[in-house]
Amino acid sequence: MRARVVGTAVALALALGPPAASAWAGAWGAPMDLGPVAGPPGFPAAYTGAVAMDASGTAVVAWATADKMVAAVRPPGGAFGAPQVLGPDPGSNARVALDGSGRALVVWNSGGSVQAAERAPGSTFARLAPVASAARSAPADVAFLADGTAIVGYRGGDRLPHVAVRAPGGTFVSSTLSTVADLLGGPVRVAAAGGYAIAAWGDGQMVGFTTRRHTTKAMVSVLMPGGGFGTPVELMTTTYDGFDLSARTQVVGMAPRIAPSGAADVAVSSVFDTGPVPLDVVCSTDTLETRAPGPAGSWTTGAGDGSASCTPDPPRAMDLATGPRDDGLLVLGRGLDEPRIAVTSKVRAVGAATYAPGPDVFVGPATPRAQVPVSVAPLSDGRYVVLFLRDDDVRAVAGEPALAFEPSVLVAAHQGITALLGAASSGSEAVAAWTSWTVVRSSTRTSGAALRVALYDDRATPTVRLSEVAMTRRRFIRSTTIRWRSSVPATLTFRVVRLNGSHERSIGSFVRSVEADMGSLRFHGVVHRHRLRPGRYRLSVVASAPAMAASAPASVTFTVRQDVRPRRAR
Repeated sequence: MRARVVGTAVALALALGPPAASAWAGAWGAPMDLGPVAGPPGFPAAYTGAVAMDASGTAVVAWATADKMVAAVRPPGGAFGAPQVLGPDPGSNARVALDGSGRALVVWNSGGSVQAAERAPGSTFARLAPVASAARSAPADVAFLADGTAIVGYRGGDRLPHVAVRAPGGTFVSSTLSTVADLLGGPVRVAAAGGYAIAAWGDGQMVGFTTRRHTTKAMVSVLMPGGGFGTPVELMTTTYDGFDLSARTQVVGMAPRIAPSGAADVAVSSVFDTGPVPLDVVCSTDTLETRAPGPAGSWTTGAGDGSASCTPDPPRAMDLATGPRDDGLLVLGRGLDEPRIAVTSKVRAVGAATYAPGPDVFVGPATPRAQVPVSVAPLSDGRYVVLFLRDDDVRAVAGEPALAFEPSVLVAAHQGITALLGAASSGSEAVAAWTSWTVVRSSTRTSGAALRVALYDDRATPTVRLSEVAMTRRRFIRSTTIRWRSSVPATLTFRVVRLNGSHERSIGSFVRSVEADMGSLRFHGVVHRHRLRPGRYRLSVVASAPAMAASAPASVTFTVRQDVRPRRAR
């Protein structure tokens, strides 16, 4: 296997200085169920929904139910409304874009074509004519220019990369980006800001059956004001020369973004695997490309991984965000040596032309995973919020990459199998979306499958969330185990009250420092070195953490029983 990265890899030494993260500045609201999702685990529609939010705070989530495509809208400062029907067929691979005025456009794959539905400001969704025929396996993508022109990128039924452009109130006009048909049918990703857009895609080619040369290229094309998409530029090439008929190279991830300044970034992840199981042996190469703003901008190869390295480490999940100060953050989620996971980062400082390795977002134990889904969205003042899954818990991290990230907080506890759909932000708010369902009897049956969201307010005072407080035995003689779940590392205060009819008498309290997530404590019925007498009691628990509001009290009643066993004669 021979991998080469086209262009010069420039390493930028980012002066991080000592970690000095400030307190978590905002709060996540309680998760909300918006409606059922389609299909059992493994069905594509259950994994492919989309969420978007604009600067006004308007948010849209789109997903598939068992028989239709739907979307829910959240107005600025409000709550999500009931799902609106976009089309009478379930489809898959929904994507959402907002233009900043309240207008929304949702595209999805259905029946071998790209379907679309539009919401005018203050109105409801109306279905549009199909955009174009498309490859079923490759999701379309959508973005808005500043004047309301919509850009849709898609892989056509001919396997060629295409874009469709629609002026406000007009119809979609399609054009071909490249004449190279990708045998693996990777998606075409688009991003837009101001007066121009970029489209990025992978081109896969195989030359000769006996030599088996397989080349994958990451390509990008720029739409300039008043013109069409320009000549494609090759960002990265990965080539395999050999006789292994099951081996292949593939671009597995592309994330184009355009900052408000007009600077464009494209993150690319390419893998080589020995197939037919893609995770047998993987050689991954990541690269980042940055384009200076304006018509004269040119692409600069950023800090990638250099040449590909062959390890049993699985492909990385990644997401890229660019901030309002013309900076950028790439997050990569991956499994490490069992049983640990990591979410790492690469950072482009304000005004810099390239990316450099940044601080770890999260490293910790977890059930081994092939991938660790991640999503990132920019906040104000150079801060970002990162969402990821850990053992099907939805967790979030906030921080300023040039300093450090805060400890992760729990957004939603494990409620079955979870698929992270993504996160989006307005600067002061963010929204996360995911699907959650419980398997019944087998992988082909589900119960309670739902699309769930949570809102984050960067201006609110965060509150420690304490849940699942319980005792393994609520009637005991000598001991029981107290269990809980805390959203962050916290101090737990346990208070014990004696119950005697309608009267209560305080017995005392004790504290423990605990880590985030699930915790337990063996309780021997001793408070202040005195064993509790037989009777009924109530245990109340409050969690507190620096710069956060304490949790609401959680309580459980229990009974200390009389030991009626005879004592041994001395």
